Amino acid sequence: MARNHEKSLFRGALFSYMIGEWIEIRDIFKLLSSSAQRTMGHSTIFVVAKPEDHLYYLESFTKNIITEYPSRYILIKEEANAEREFLKAKLTFLETAKGSNRFCEFIEIEFTKGQKERLATSLSKFALPKLDVFLVIWQKENEHKPFFDALKNISTRVIFDAEYALDPDLILKYIHQVPRRASVGDLSYTRAFSIREILIKELTAPQLAPVIDNFHTLKIRYNPCQYRCSDIPIQSLYLAQWLAIWAKLNPLFKTHHHNHTKIFYNKATAIIEEGEQNKDLGEGKIMELEMIGPTHSFLLKRDKTQPDRILTSIKAGDKTSDPASFKTDDLQIGLSLMRQLQYDQTNQVQLEALKQLCDIPYKRLIECASKDEVILSLKQRILFEGRKAIQERGVFRIALSGGKTPMDLYRSFKATELDWNRVVVFFSDERQVAPDNPDSNYKNAMDALQHLPLKQENIHRMVADRDPDTNAYAYEMLIKPYLDVCLLGLGSDGHTLSVFPNSPALEENLRLVITAPGLNYARMTFTIEALKICKNKFFLVIGEDKREILTKVLSQKSKEHPASLVLGADFYTDLKGIDKA
Repeated sequence: MARNHEKSLFRGALFSYMIGEWIEIRDIFKLLSSSAQRTMGHSTIFVVAKPEDHLYYLESFTKNIITEYPSRYILIKEEANAEREFLKAKLTFLETAKGSNRFCEFIEIEFTKGQKERLATSLSKFALPKLDVFLVIWQKENEHKPFFDALKNISTRVIFDAEYALDPDLILKYIHQVPRRASVGDLSYTRAFSIREILIKELTAPQLAPVIDNFHTLKIRYNPCQYRCSDIPIQSLYLAQWLAIWAKLNPLFKTHHHNHTKIFYNKATAIIEEGEQNKDLGEGKIMELEMIGPTHSFLLKRDKTQPDRILTSIKAGDKTSDPASFKTDDLQIGLSLMRQLQYDQTNQVQLEALKQLCDIPYKRLIECASKDEVILSLKQRILFEGRKAIQERGVFRIALSGGKTPMDLYRSFKATELDWNRVVVFFSDERQVAPDNPDSNYKNAMDALQHLPLKQENIHRMVADRDPDTNAYAYEMLIKPYLDVCLLGLGSDGHTLSVFPNSPALEENLRLVITAPGLNYARMTFTIEALKICKNKFFLVIGEDKREILTKVLSQKSKEHPASLVLGADFYTDLKGIDKA
């Protein structure tokens, strides 16, 4: 029996259930099954979220949903210390439903972590034959994947919120798992609906044609996310990509560091950064947009005193037009959800925008306070990827870089930190010298790693000192089909691997390992093409003397700086302020 079972009746039939954490799964099934019979033919909105988000969402959209849709709102509670949030959520729902003529039902379920998989299965059974709306709010750490797996196949509509994901790719991954017969949407895209409407009205004006056709810089500032959403400003990214499509720009790559993101297009750059926090404004909301062209600039700005009011103006030289004023409803999440509910089929426009965002290759900057912190941060990342690879595939395949910089990293690893018997070691480049030569990358790395219990048969030296062309072909076969991690260095001239500026290796787009010229010695090296089979690429960049070249590498793609051609890479550095350059 449930520890606390309440029923409240408002205008027809409104029920509220509180279920103790010790309740048996079969009792939940019985309760929801009987509830399903009473609400046959009515919409079911199933919400999966963290406790602090329940209140955030309920306050924002219950008025819209309950007044328009007969609904069964099912709230899932996992945390034992969320009593206050749930009481607020319940009271908000009941108070709102009191004024509704619609049939509404509120079901609140509390459970322990060990019950998650069984509960998800039971909920999927009670919802048969279909679930009208499955709103997946929290995707940051895959906490609610069991619910997604159980309910995706019976849902008519699955709605995500990319603002809660660590990366847009995670949302796209989930979307690809939704059956084609179900419609799919992303609330983050819909939230900027009002901004897009204003831009369409303004930017189609004749006097702004020079801006939209020829702008070279797009600046977007957003309201910081403090607790709920991710560091990635997904609404701003959506808007930047939408404008880029309109202006027929082709994205080259994006850079990201904490609260600062840039997208480099063929003819323009988008700069997205945090603005000054406004507590009355939704987290991640767009506060200001500036589109700068050769002769005109367009400015869109949210009124600080009235967040639902947008001001726009045009600047030409020293003259600025009187601001135009627009009222928006984008502060109400409920209206965003309402727009999603009104779609009968998958909104291909927003899904295409999400796919395009995910397809833009990145260069991610991980800025640390000191050299020691850089070494520790990169070490932890390598260990994380190693443990994950061993758990998933039974082996961890890593390619090491040479030079002096990574030796402290290699020496920092401990024998107890990883199952080193399952680690397979490769090298990304090597001089054509004997393995005992002081200039050998192999020798230096092995000296630094000698304290680890690596299996000798799992260490694959580049045999560059004899018959290098044949051995390069052989090494190419060794590294296929993939590498889990490839460590990379950055030379002061912008080279990485043994691919130097204007090297013939830059013209190679088929081979993965080749011989190439180098300073003092001929080399054997991975090509830039070889890095495409690497799941993770990590640059280690330490020292003030690398500031200028790192800035160039992060902001361009040029054969003059071969490292700038490496995409999908993380740059670990002790340099400050690189992202602002």
